[in-house]
This record gives sequence, structure tokens and C-alpha cells, in this order.
Amino acid sequence: AVAWSSVPHGGARAFRAVFASRIEHCVLSVGSATSGGREVSLIDVRKPDAVVARAVIDAQSGDVLSHWDEDSGLLWCVGRGDRVMRRFECTSSAITQGATWRSEQAACTSFCALPHKLRDVMDLEVFKCLRLTTSTVDTASFRVVRTEDHKAFFNDDIFGETRSRFPSTTAKRWAAGECPPSLTESCQPLGTKLLSERVVERKVLNTVVVNERRASEKEDRAKDDAAIDRLAQLADQFANANVNLSMGGNGVDAQVQDTGDVESDEWDDSD
Repeated sequence: AVAWSSVPHGGARAFRAVFASRIEHCVLSVGSATSGGREVSLIDVRKPDAVVARAVIDAQSGDVLSHWDEDSGLLWCVGRGDRVMRRFECTSSAITQGATWRSEQAACTSFCALPHKLRDVMDLEVFKCLRLTTSTVDTASFRVVRTEDHKAFFNDDIFGETRSRFPSTTAKRWAAGECPPSLTESCQPLGTKLLSERVVERKVLNTVVVNERRASEKEDRAKDDAAIDRLAQLADQFANANVNLSMGGNGVDAQVQDTGDVESDEWDDSD
């Protein structure tokens, strides 16, 4: 019997779907869009007739390979015959495209993700996969960029618990109806310290030094204020001793002085 069905894409080409583990009730599908090109669709299994969100991959028409990384919440997509890998951050209500990675090697014909336990977590490697080409098998690695002092610790804010390689039950118990959650384990290497427990040293200035610096700055400001006041007093004294220096010294009122010049409106034809 069919539990549920959905048509997540309008294109005629076949599509692939994967359960988005750790995102409740969600399925992610990659396929061809109605207007052409390739896309990612998010479906809620409780409402299979409606697509919750879509994101365009590109305008190509070839087959798309995908891998859901449940630890980071990223869907990795690569087109068969492409050199480009794209990643999409997925939640229960949205799909957001991240940065695109382009390989300088030959085009990819297939790819597979490696188990998370094979990542170099101390070098901040968050995803690692193998790319199959027509003649080689290449390794692609993706890392988070952080300062060197972070690499001395296990960055537990990036690397959380990952799915364990050991089963949580047996086939017989599962057939009998038992369905316990998957076992998880830490990626922290033995002997490493957690970044969250790092002690950050803070530089505290000596109180005496701070007080001396403040006193010196206060003294400098007082000297500047005194110099400005002295200059203002000298300017006032100079102004009082030299009233109307240009003409007042000869007892001439500059406002009513007649220089003997004839204005243009004082001329007539007889002149």
C-alpha cells in the first residue's frame, strides 16, 4: 500500500528524494522545474500535496546527485558531468543556497560522502567526499575558516554528536515493533580540550597606572584651558588699546569721511 505520494517538481525528468533526518516530517527532493532548469523542493509528509519551499539549482537539464548531511543541515548537490558543487541550508520551512564550489579537476560523473568520523575535525574539516571522474577518484574537502588559536581546541560549537556506526537495535527486535532512536557519538579526539571550556585571558590595567594616566590627561587639559584664557585676555587688551586703528587714531570718523571722489550719479552733460 502507498502511505503517501507527492509531485514535488513540474518537469518531466525523474527526481530523487531523501528523508531529511533531524528535520521532523520533512523530505527533500531534487529534480527538474516546470520552466526548465533544476531545483530543490521541501515537502512536509503531513501535507504532501503542497511544496513548503523551493530553491533553484541552475538552468541546466542534466541529472542531479545529492547528499543530505544531517549533522550540519546541508544538502549537497552536484550535476552529473559538472565541476560545480552547491550546498543548501535546509530548515522545516525554508531552503537557502550557500556558496558554490568549483573543481579544477575533470567533470564529476558521481560522488559519495565519507563518514564523519573520517573528517579531520582539528583542522576544522566539516565535510569530505569522493568525486568520481572518467579517469580518477578525487577527494573534495570543505573547512571552516578560523584563527589558528581555535585549532588547538575541539570546536564543539561546530561538531556536535554524529550518528554512531553501531546499531541501536537488532533486526529481530525491529521486526517485532521496536524502533529506538539511532545511537550517536562524539567526534572529539582523545586528549583534546573543548573550545567552550577555553579560558580567555583578559588584560587588566594596573589601578595606579590608570590613575596616573587620568591625572596627566586632566593636567594637560587644564594647561590648554589656561593658555586659551590668556590668549583671550591679550586679544581684549589689544582691542581696547587700538580702537578703530585704521582711522580713529587721526580723529577721523570713517563712516562720514569724504574723500573728494565723484560718484557716477553726480556727473551731467555740461561736465
